[in-house]
Amino acid sequence: MNLESPQNISLFPLRMVMFPGSRLDLQIFERRYLDLVSQCMRNDAGFGVCLLREGEEVVREASRQTIHRTGTYCKIVDWDQLDNGLLVITIEGLAKFRISDCWQGDG
Repeated sequence: MNLESPQNISLFPLRMVMFPGSRLDLQIFERRYLDLVSQCMRNDAGFGVCLLREGEEVVREASRQTIHRTGTYCKIVDWDQLDNGLLVITIEGLAKFRISDCWQGDG
């Protein structure tokens, strides 16, 4: 993916900064992120990890998230389904990006 030109990518806000070259294991349990992971794996695509400015990682009803305008584009490099049914993915940071516009899709 060429991050020099404008792209539409899904975002995964976290309370930590992800850097290019770093790896991170994530437990996926929210429906919106299960859908994001499924779409990324089907399309051999990645997603953006960005630092939360305000709000919580797990969104409750009527809560709001605000994110910083830079992030790291990440690819899923491994995954595993735990005995309890949770999905664990390993992601690797590939490149920094800047968010020019942000919107929330349906679901």
